[in-house]
Amino acid sequence: MKQTSKLLLILVALLGLSCKPEPSATPPKDWIEQRVSNAQQRLAETEAGQLLWKSIEAHGGLYRWFANGP
Repeated sequence: MKQTSKLLLILVALLGLSCKPEPSATPPKDWIEQRVSNAQQRLAETEAGQLLWKSIEAHGGLYRWFANGP
């Protein structure tokens, strides 16, 4: 019984070590900069858009949002 438990523990440990986390897929910086620039230009056209832009910036910014990836 002890031997079975040890083997099971070793198997679980090996399975855990063999799982590699996937690298995060972050979008290219130029794509992010283009999206942020386009959004800022559109939102700057109206007073409500300017208020929304300020709110987005106060919560970390759109660049950071896009840079986080999926």
